[in-house]
Amino acid sequence: MSPRDVASGGIGQAELGDFDGIKAEAHFLQTIRKSGGTEAHVKNMAFYAQTTQFAEDINLKYPALYDSKDDIIYFNTKHPSFDKYDIEFIMAHEISHRMDILQYKSWEDDVFMRAIEMSAQGISSHVDGIMSVFSVGSEYENDESLSDIVSALSKGTINVPTGHPIEYWEQGDVYVATEIFSALSVIDVLGSPSIKMVEKYFVRLLNAYRGLVK
Repeated sequence: MSPRDVASGGIGQAELGDFDGIKAEAHFLQTIRKSGGTEAHVKNMAFYAQTTQFAEDINLKYPALYDSKDDIIYFNTKHPSFDKYDIEFIMAHEISHRMDILQYKSWEDDVFMRAIEMSAQGISSHVDGIMSVFSVGSEYENDESLSDIVSALSKGTINVPTGHPIEYWEQGDVYVATEIFSALSVIDVLGSPSIKMVEKYFVRLLNAYRGLVK
């Protein structure tokens, strides 16, 4: 497909370049329907997965992103990092952004924002423990969602395997909230083992998220 050629209705409506969209959507739906995550949120994500527009943009500087202006999730299957990502992670992450912006609006939730504030204040006392989680060979060495949470809470000042630069977080608290929400949503829906680390270090944040999506 050419850049910004929209596959309306769902990813199963067309293939994105070399990406088998039909197979990806079917597998993703199969996975989340078996999810042991928050029931209402899992069902909601299944609905969004089937009602989201997807398109390819080979000029995109990321492997994928949700464009809230266009209300489309764009993929760049030619991006050098595209094949390094688990496609279920990409889909869950970007669909979570869409759900948040259109429905949950995490940045407007006082409980969620307060949990972010308190977690950010407390992260400095757990830096050594948190960094050990990402040590080479550890179970969470390449856990993108856990990295995103730490990156967001520290606004890029703690060096994690993946995450946005400081300049990204300087755009405002909305960016912090939406990235943390999406990361927690992925961990929840995909049943990531990193839920154990979230419960250990960021339980207040987890409870605030669960209050949003219940």
